[in-house]
Amino acid sequence: AADGTEGPSEKVIRLSRTAAGAFHSAAIRSLDGLTPDRGVISDAKTFVGSRQGALTGSIFSQVPVVLAEVLTITLPEDEKIAATESGRKRIAEAVTAGTMAALEALQAHSD
Repeated sequence: AADGTEGPSEKVIRLSRTAAGAFHSAAIRSLDGLTPDRGVISDAKTFVGSRQGALTGSIFSQVPVVLAEVLTITLPEDEKIAATESGRKRIAEAVTAGTMAALEALQAHSD
């Protein structure tokens, strides 16, 4: 970043990793094969994040951050899912399940 910040603290990274793992597991279970499991990657491994140490949305974060990219709209099979009400509902349910799991995982680490 312009001020020399190269990403969140090690604690934020550790807790974000915990939240991301829990989110991913719950969301994939909820999706039940609707989309392929593309895994979890660090934002530092994305095109933009690799150049600045993290994505702009998390580089200054002082709390855990998870960015969920459930669909890739440029992929025809993902576009079809997004185009239907039932597909959007399944994605919303998966994001909800993932969010709840991430919050529970973080709560377990705060004790």
